[in-house]
Amino acid sequence: MDTILYFYQKRNGSDVESEPEIAEYYLLDFRLVRLGLSKAAVMLLEQGLPYEEHEKNIFMRIAGAIACRLFKRLYEGYCSRKSRVAAQQQKERLLKAVLQCWGDECTTSCVCGPHITYFDKWKFTGFMDMVWVERLLTKASLPNYVIIGRFAGLNELLLPRARRMRELTVYVTESDNNGDMEELAEELYEEYGLAAQVRVIEQNNYKNLAQTGTVPCNVLDFSGEGRMRTNIVAAGSRWLDFGSSDEKKRKIQNAGGDIIYFSLRDLFENPVKYEEDERFS
Repeated sequence: MDTILYFYQKRNGSDVESEPEIAEYYLLDFRLVRLGLSKAAVMLLEQGLPYEEHEKNIFMRIAGAIACRLFKRLYEGYCSRKSRVAAQQQKERLLKAVLQCWGDECTTSCVCGPHITYFDKWKFTGFMDMVWVERLLTKASLPNYVIIGRFAGLNELLLPRARRMRELTVYVTESDNNGDMEELAEELYEEYGLAAQVRVIEQNNYKNLAQTGTVPCNVLDFSGEGRMRTNIVAAGSRWLDFGSSDEKKRKIQNAGGDIIYFSLRDLFENPVKYEEDERFS
């Protein structure tokens, strides 16, 4: 069974010696383990410094940006060998606790919350794998659909749902459009009477996509573009971000909550709440 480790920084607590908060779940054929790290532990992994040394050296890092050479020796002297040895020991204890949750090397991948990059070597890359796309698609509960971007398995996704769809509009760039979208639209019309529209974006990017309609819809976002406008759909729409962009999530949430946002990263972040929301969606 594949293992996904989700690392996040705990809201409270700064003691590096505290054990990671560990919670284990099973999603589809995957084992998900959430590991909450203290702020001190995150600092230790990312910078190799004990938390107290990091706090004392903030002014040194700022000064170093102004006069790097001048303060380099002061900085090295301040981080004594004793501190570095202590930091290494703390780091080894922390990684030992993490290793106990690790699955097989070939089937374990990591998803990291903000400020954590230490485990990027094992970064999870399956956000748009069919098994997870279908899992996220359970959040699409409205009859109108807007699709942004290209997905290789679109036929497999849409055809079983075509009878429940009222409207479908697909937005693709010129570089993403090779004619298969038009073929899919034709098949949907001939087999199910669904008048699907395919609109090609001439600018060749999704960042400046204009208003898509005035009726709430499911947005199936395969674009992978984090900087796109998010006020392009009607209030009450459900935005399924298959690329799990943190920037896009912030934009939608900061806009006031008129659009409901879903992503696979949200599922990993809080699977219990995700499942509860699904029962009432």
